[in-house]
Amino acid sequence: MTLINEEINHSEEHHQYKIDEISKTIRKIAFKKGERTKLFQGSDEVEVVSQKYGFIGSYCTATIISSIDANHYRVKYKTLLTNHKSAPLEEIIKGYEVCPEPPNLPERMSEKEFCLYDRVDVFANDG
Repeated sequence: MTLINEEINHSEEHHQYKIDEISKTIRKIAFKKGERTKLFQGSDEVEVVSQKYGFIGSYCTATIISSIDANHYRVKYKTLLTNHKSAPLEEIIKGYEVCPEPPNLPERMSEKEFCLYDRVDVFANDG
């Protein structure tokens, strides 16, 4: 019985360790600051990484409306709406929060292609 309890405890510790490591990676990506690496133009399709509490590390698809200055863009989100839910949300964001849209991949993949703790991109809820 003691051996089983030790294995369960070790398993829970390992799980928490993996979750902590994944969380650190997400924070590192989400809070990556610096110069933008690619210049975008109006009508470019992009992803915007959120740095807002509760959404840290979430990516939302958007369209560049315009470049504001050397380090900011005005974007219109595809899936986020205004508070009144009457129109797509528009906002000014920092250049380092923008990245190109990923390439198109099959919408469905077999669950056999994934393992526990694999990092994946998921479209869920608003973005």
